[in-house]
Order: sequence, then structure tokens, then C-alpha cells
Amino acid sequence: AGVLLVAVTASVVGASAVTGSTSPSGRTLLNDTHDQYATATSVVGTANVTVRRPAGTRTGTIRYAVKGNASRVVVRSNGSTYRAGTNGTAGWYTEQGRTTLDGRDAYVVRITPADATAQSGRATAWIATDSHRLLRVNATDGTNATVVSFPTTRFDASIDPSTFQPPSDRRVVT
Repeated sequence: AGVLLVAVTASVVGASAVTGSTSPSGRTLLNDTHDQYATATSVVGTANVTVRRPAGTRTGTIRYAVKGNASRVVVRSNGSTYRAGTNGTAGWYTEQGRTTLDGRDAYVVRITPADATAQSGRATAWIATDSHRLLRVNATDGTNATVVSFPTTRFDASIDPSTFQPPSDRRVVT
């Protein structure tokens, strides 16, 4: 958001200088920009970032979406992709762009609570890159750990209605 604010500010000031019009004060400009973002119901955009250091120049593209207390950001830089976001309840980010799990290309997503009081709980999910099928979930509450693997999953499979009927020799429990 800071980079975006600087870019918007520079664009407005630059456009005013070229047209010869009178520019608003810096304070007015920043307040108006703040109000634009603060009162929007959602913000979606792209930012191109270049960082120059003695060790070299790095560039990246950031795509972002924000609506209420939900947000998502995708950063692409130097051949890697990182994703992070929250739906307002759970926060998540990709641990790395891709990996291989049991011979399948997979995204790795770390899921952490958005609630700061629940910091001990976390989970990691491996999701197939070709089908978005859940491959594995590791979860911990800080003490206990659970691993769930999904070696087979079929979507839109035909299921006979008798699958959901109780057996004829069932016992009734009340």
C-alpha cells in the first residue's frame, strides 16, 4: 500500500507539473488518497516492484485484493510465486511455490489462525497443482500432531442411493 501511495502521489504531482495547474498541498493530497482507500468497499490491483541493492536488482509483481477483513496477495519474483491471505478467520500463506509429494506436483499452504490468541495452532496443506485436490494435511495445536493423507479422491462420482440406507439388522438407539 505504501508503494502504491507513493506511485499515485508521484503520478498526480507529475501530471499537475506538466499541465501547469496548481497542485493541492501535500497534506491535502495524502489525506484525499487515504480517504479514497479507507472508504472503498474493496481494493484490487497490481504493483510492480524494483529493488536496487549493491548485490543486484530484483523485480517482482504483486497482485492484491482486499474486501473488509479478507485479503489475498500473490507475489511473483525471480521465478517463484508466493501467496498469502485471510478470510477474516484463518490466515494462510504458501510455504513455497511448489513441491513434489508422493510423485505429484503440489502447492504447499501453511494455515495459521488470524486470531492472535490462538498462535499455537497451525496446519500445512499440500494441494495438487493439476486438480486442486487435497493430498495431505498436517495439523498441530502445539502439543498434539495429526497427519491426514488422501491417497484417492474422486469428484462427481456416481453413488448408489443404497449406500446411505441403514442395514436391515440395525439396532435403534435413542
